[in-house]
Amino acid sequence: MEQARRELGRAEKNLRNEGFISKAPPEVVEKEREKAELYRAQAARLEALLQELEA
Repeated sequence: MEQARRELGRAEKNLRNEGFISKAPPEVVEKEREKAELYRAQAARLEALLQELEA
């Protein structure tokens, strides 16, 4: 879960960076958005599993 959160933070940081958005090719920016969504979903899934185990 930590790795998913770390990767999500990295992707979100890139997406908030105006320099990255303006200089990177559109396909690279889109790939970074896809990564962010993937890690967001992965972290949510792991969090739900953890909560099930604690119940």
